[in-house]
Amino acid sequence: MTDVSGGGAVAGAWPDCKTCGKGTLLPLSDYGRDGATITYKAWVCSNPDCGFTVRCDNGAITYGRSPATPS
Repeated sequence: MTDVSGGGAVAGAWPDCKTCGKGTLLPLSDYGRDGATITYKAWVCSNPDCGFTVRCDNGAITYGRSPATPS
């Protein structure tokens, strides 16, 4: 496998979604109130039919299905 992220992660190394078994959990990053990078703030399933998410906000972990996306 090849390192394509520049951050030491190996392509294809993301975990499989245990909820649907078809998707991959993809990491999402964000910026804090002061502009600091928050790496891997949330993980989302790549399978659009699944919609599973794991998120960290101010130390609280939330998980479940994502809200419906607007059309």
